[in-house]
Amino acid sequence: MIIAVPGYGHKAVIDAVAPFASSGQTFIVSAQLSLSASYLSLKLKERGVAAPVVAWATTALMSRSSGPRSIAIGGIRSRLEAAVLPANAAGSAVSICRTLFGDRFGEVGDITAIALSNLNPPIHLASALCNFTRIEKAEYWANYDGITPSVARMIEALDAERLAVAEAYGVTVRTVHEHYHLTFGFEPGMSLAQMAAAVHEKRKGPPGPVSTDTRFVTEDVPFGIVPVIALAEKRGVAVPLHRAGLTVVNALYGRRFENENDLLSWVA
Repeated sequence: MIIAVPGYGHKAVIDAVAPFASSGQTFIVSAQLSLSASYLSLKLKERGVAAPVVAWATTALMSRSSGPRSIAIGGIRSRLEAAVLPANAAGSAVSICRTLFGDRFGEVGDITAIALSNLNPPIHLASALCNFTRIEKAEYWANYDGITPSVARMIEALDAERLAVAEAYGVTVRTVHEHYHLTFGFEPGMSLAQMAAAVHEKRKGPPGPVSTDTRFVTEDVPFGIVPVIALAEKRGVAVPLHRAGLTVVNALYGRRFENENDLLSWVA
């Protein structure tokens, strides 16, 4: 069973599915946000169900809805990390992922590494904040064209904070530059802004969000940025830019996105 819903739907789906789970099934969380795989594993354990849970660091496909019954696939990632709970089920569970989606999965032994490996939250936070009036006014803008050198510097600064948190937990995660190299096949040496410009030149899209009800914020802030802040707090790591981004987004929306995460209290 593959759970492939936005972060704000993970708990509801898990709560609905867990009572009907059976030992021997394999669950894949595509992709884990806010340690949702840990929550699923906890719910299965409570019922005495022996079923491995595979947490993906990101999605295997880059795709979006193009119609009521269709999707547009922008690419297939050449490599992504996965962790399994319980750890002794890792080999067979990851083999299922490879059978379904090809030999593109690298096993990691610590679920915390997966929790700190999703690059969408920092990239989308920077893109949303720096292009917010376009989003609010529903103006067309190309997603990768919006990652100008200044926006790229902000993404890199957010990435440096995330990497510091990972180091504090003793786990290794890919950098945002490595993420772009692996996702788009670029050779090392290009800057983040250069890679974004090259993606835009090749694809002329996809479009950036044109509504404030965008997952760039409503999913990636409470279920991506907020968990990094929480993990940082536990190890005493300063993440001032993550905190500032949360504060600014809260002000823009008149909301408290840190209160909209329904998973942290269960797994933190």
